[in-house]
Amino acid sequence: FVYCARLLKNKGILIFIELSKIYPENKFLVFGSIDPSTRDSLTTNDLNFYKKNCINITFMNNIKDPLLSIKNNPSILVVPSFYGEGFPRGVVEANTLSIPVITSKDAAERIPFKNIFYESKSNDIKSYIECINKIIKDYKNNNLSKKLEYARIKAIKNFSEEIIVKKTLKIYKSLNFKKNKSYLLTKDKKKLNNWLSQ
Repeated sequence: FVYCARLLKNKGILIFIELSKIYPENKFLVFGSIDPSTRDSLTTNDLNFYKKNCINITFMNNIKDPLLSIKNNPSILVVPSFYGEGFPRGVVEANTLSIPVITSKDAAERIPFKNIFYESKSNDIKSYIECINKIIKDYKNNNLSKKLEYARIKAIKNFSEEIIVKKTLKIYKSLNFKKNKSYLLTKDKKKLNNWLSQ
């Protein structure tokens, strides 16, 4: 099981740690670090406590391309975030690598395709266990590989960097700044024109 995010409670790190206690025979990898700029973060003392008491969790800190480092090992990415962010990039990265993903209900609401991950219906452990059981069931029924291939194709087709950049540039080009008479866009220009009167 894999977690990739800052070690914030709102990002679901405590849910991930609770899951590790339910599956003591499995490895749990945490990619990410504490964030001393927010009270929502685990502290250094918290981290030391979990390192000592949760023997099946390995805290990897920040590493470049963490999902690439585990792509040859059967893994599940868990995104238990209720942080209120946009589309979690880790979901797409996992999809392209054919890694199954479990997301929180909150994270799932920001993802336009609902059949590229397993959605936890609430932020309780029971909902995450249900998702894990669905993955196991799909694996046993030979449906998991089909779902992962579908998710991989969707991710590549819709979320490559090239596609995102092209869509962003298209939006910028569609804005006609000359015709737009917004005060916010013209206030500095007016100040420059009237500098003698200031």
